[in-house]
Formats: sequence, structure tokens, C-alpha cells
Amino acid sequence: MTQNERDQILLYLQKIVNQIDSIQEKVSQIDSMQQDIKKLKQETRKISQSVAVLEHEHGEKIQALLDGQIGILEKLDLFESTLKSHDNILGNHSDRIWNLESKLGII
Repeated sequence: MTQNERDQILLYLQKIVNQIDSIQEKVSQIDSMQQDIKKLKQETRKISQSVAVLEHEHGEKIQALLDGQIGILEKLDLFESTLKSHDNILGNHSDRIWNLESKLGII
């Protein structure tokens, strides 16, 4: 084997070693990325659980507000009905007073 062939073989082996180093570095990066992905998954689960709790709590609060609003609307309907009744009574009294005053000649 000539010196030139030996040099080419050494050069080729050096390229292989460089490629192996590069591959090892990339594998190391992949390991780091996998650990980061695991952490992200754990954080995502925690966030999802927190969101579920908040949705449940807010759902209960919104339902309580809606129930309160329904109660207020029902009372408002009752007050409106009572007010109409009183308005009719006042109207009848006004008519009676007018009739009485006209009979007495006050008007």
C-alpha cells in the first residue's frame, strides 16, 4: 500500500469520525428535546386541569347569576302586574271622583 492510499484511508476515517461526532451531538440534542417535550406535556396537563377547574367554578357562578336574573325578572313581572292593577284602581277612582264632583256641582 502506498503512502497516498494510506493518507486517503486516514482522511476517509477522519471524515467518518467527524460524522460520528456530529451524529452524537445530534443524538444529544434529541435527548434534550425529548426531556423538554416531557416537561411541556406535564405543564400542559397541569394547565388543562386548571382550566377544567376554572370552567367548572365559572359555570356554577354563571348559573347562580342566571338564576338570580330569572328571580329578578319574575319579581319584575309581579311588580308590573301589581302596578297595572293599581293603575286600573286609580283610574276607576278618578272616574268615580269626577262623577261625584259633577253631581255635586264642584266641577
